[in-house]
Amino acid sequence: MNIKAKLMISFLVVVALTGIIGWLGINLGASTYEIVEDVSENRLPKAEGLQKLAFEWSGMRRDEVQALFSASLNDQAEFQEYMDRYEGRVKAVEQLSSELFPRFKSDFAKEKIEGINAGRQQYQEIHSRMMNLVNQGNITAAISIQKGESRDSYDHNSALLDELLNYNDEQANKAKAEAEAAYKADKNKILFIIAGALILSVIISLYIATTMSNSVKLVTGAAERVGNGDLTVETLQVKTNDEIKTLADSFNKMVDNLRNMVHQINATSQTVAATSEELSSNSEEATKATQQVAKAIEQIAIGSGEQSKSVTDTVKVVEQVSQAIEQIAAGAQDQNKNVISTTDMVNEMVQKIDMMAEGMDTVKQVSEKNGVVAVQGGQAVEKTVAGMEQVKEAVFETARRINELGEQSQKIGEIIQVIDDIAEQTNLLALNAAIEAARAGEHGKGFAVVADEVRKLAERSGKATKEIAELITDIQRGTKVAVESMQIGTKEVEEGVSLAREAGESLNEIVTGVETAGDQVGRIMGLIGEILDRSGEVSKAVNNVAAITEENTAATEEMSASAEQVNASMQNIASISEESAASAEEVSASTEELTASTEEISASAEQLSRMAQELQDLIARFKV
Repeated sequence: MNIKAKLMISFLVVVALTGIIGWLGINLGASTYEIVEDVSENRLPKAEGLQKLAFEWSGMRRDEVQALFSASLNDQAEFQEYMDRYEGRVKAVEQLSSELFPRFKSDFAKEKIEGINAGRQQYQEIHSRMMNLVNQGNITAAISIQKGESRDSYDHNSALLDELLNYNDEQANKAKAEAEAAYKADKNKILFIIAGALILSVIISLYIATTMSNSVKLVTGAAERVGNGDLTVETLQVKTNDEIKTLADSFNKMVDNLRNMVHQINATSQTVAATSEELSSNSEEATKATQQVAKAIEQIAIGSGEQSKSVTDTVKVVEQVSQAIEQIAAGAQDQNKNVISTTDMVNEMVQKIDMMAEGMDTVKQVSEKNGVVAVQGGQAVEKTVAGMEQVKEAVFETARRINELGEQSQKIGEIIQVIDDIAEQTNLLALNAAIEAARAGEHGKGFAVVADEVRKLAERSGKATKEIAELITDIQRGTKVAVESMQIGTKEVEEGVSLAREAGESLNEIVTGVETAGDQVGRIMGLIGEILDRSGEVSKAVNNVAAITEENTAATEEMSASAEQVNASMQNIASISEESAASAEEVSASTEELTASTEEISASAEQLSRMAQELQDLIARFKV
């Protein structure tokens, strides 16, 4: 698997886990919002509406009792005032019922609502009969109905309202329990996935950074040694199957080729040196031969008697010179072949180094692309953090509304406390009235009955206010628990945000590791450039040797032509004695040309020897 595939897979895994975390966070926020919406838009309005309905219902009862009490006292103005208040309560109860009851969808609630509506209608019928009796002046019969049928109808409806209110509280508690269970499950999932994502990110980053760093360091160290001329480096063993392994294999081939090239160039330079020495030696022999030819020509000029012998000696010397020239030519051809072979090897090595440089450039481009992918993964993590911040704000808003509900419940409790105080005062007034009625004797019996009813009504009002106070206390306790749950949820969301930020920091570390690997690849490319420069120097030196070899080959060809001319001249001397003087002059001229050629060959041999020494000095830089 190449580096691109490794990094893409690792980043895709981290991005997928980040997406899952974000998805769970969004779902958790949505479920929390649904619960809050259900509580704020459904449960709380129902509870408040039922409390208001119960308050208005009990107010109806109080106003009705007060109206009968005023009627018994023949206080028509007060009677009419309480009746007007009673009618207002009736309208308030009808309006609250029409707004509140349609919100209840369960069969249990509908059954209770039907009972409440039927009971309210029955209570109104009883109230109408009582008012008819009051209008007829039969107050005692009306009070009897109020204590009997009317009280039973009121108590029955109050019990139905209490059952409906308890049912609503039970459903709210059930929804709360389900929400808490779902929240804990989702929270554990998010924490588990975040922990897994962090661990996996650390493992992936450590694995990629370690494998790439070790492999690149191995190649970098070997490249530095080769750049310093040390070709004794061991074969690089890279276990990863990626571009770095390909680079290491190419580097191993390059080192092997360099090592073989150095060996061959060293052998060639030694051969060139030996050939140069042999060429110099043959040049000296040729020089001596030409000197002998010159002496022979002098002998020809001195005496014609010795001409034949001198010509024979000259022919032999010329043959020796021809043989020496042929040997020089053969050595020059061998040297030219070795130089051509060395040139091909140097060119092949340069091509290998160019291929390795292209591979390193590909590795650098892949590293840059992977850095871009890691930055995109960090941006995805930042979006997840922003989403969880929104969830936290929604939870804060829910907690604030629940706090407001607690404050409103506190205010209702204060109002109930005032009502309870009024009930106690009414009870005291009823007791005082009963005492005064007892003092009045027979004339105060009717008043005593009304005072007793007022006392009982005050006791029931006190009891009802205590029950309402207990309900408000339960509501306040529930709101307090809800606020604490919201605070815990807020803390968990903050922990999720912190963990998501840590995942973003891990991605930033991966980006840093990729940039470090790119820097090391740049160093390797620099070292490869140095090797290319030195390879160019070697190629230039070999080309110089080839040029000198070609010059030597041309010089040997000229020597061979001169030797043939000398040989032809000597044959002319042998065959035509009468042209000996002219032939001697020609031989002398050819001898001078041959001497000049041998001097050129000697100079070329010295230059070739110097070039061979320079080539050996250049090769000596490499340690093989």
